[in-house]
Amino acid sequence: MPVCDRALMLAAVFGAVSLPLAARAQNLPVVNVNNEIGLAADVMLQDQGYDHLSGGGASAEYSGWQPGLDAKASVMKDLWGISNVYAAARFNFNDGESSLGPSPAYAGTFNRQTENLGVELGKGFLITDKFLLTPFIQGGYTNLQSSIANVTTTTANGFVGLGLRGDYALTDRLVVTGRLGWAETLGGNINTGANENVGYGNGPMWQAGIGLDYLLYSHVHLYGGVDYTDYTLERGGYFQQVGPFAPQRAAQANFNDLNFHLGIAWGF
Repeated sequence: MPVCDRALMLAAVFGAVSLPLAARAQNLPVVNVNNEIGLAADVMLQDQGYDHLSGGGASAEYSGWQPGLDAKASVMKDLWGISNVYAAARFNFNDGESSLGPSPAYAGTFNRQTENLGVELGKGFLITDKFLLTPFIQGGYTNLQSSIANVTTTTANGFVGLGLRGDYALTDRLVVTGRLGWAETLGGNINTGANENVGYGNGPMWQAGIGLDYLLYSHVHLYGGVDYTDYTLERGGYFQQVGPFAPQRAAQANFNDLNFHLGIAWGF
């Protein structure tokens, strides 16, 4: 199934489950902004470095812009006597080219496809009618495919962690949202073009984001924002012996992803 169709299906299934449960008990913008299904255009600036040269010298680094799509769905409602129970899912897919450097040690242009899925579950606390704080637990996965000359390397990992979301109503129609998150990467592995499948060690993930949501008309919202993610996949176990040389390990991988998105959401 194409990635775009998977993103739309995710949003549709989430909405079908959430819609019957999400009657608005409170007509507050900071609550209503968490009852939405949206689809946005997305562009990611990804910078990835490998640190594996124990003897010194330059490490390989990929950098480039990747356009794509971002789908989201969230719901906040009173459930089992608990107010403002929050659940959300978000999926984005980016596909573009990255340059390998620094030259002359490294050179080349790679096609890179990135998939990210994140799920959050938490509870909102109304500080005032205009300010809502929502701590949450989170989990998800990242999958990156990097290709050159018909050779593809796949890097994948899961993650689990915590986060805090804040919504503030600037007006009855305009809400600004901030988000901070921390997680630990889990089960990371790399599968090379030579069919070597090597595990990574766990590493930290840090997230920050800010966005705006504007109610255009009735249930239609215009939204956009910027998200930053920094995470590390630590060096894994030894995986091969090369002649008289010592066994090799997967290089530590460091990622810095900056995403810009703009889209339309349906509030329910």
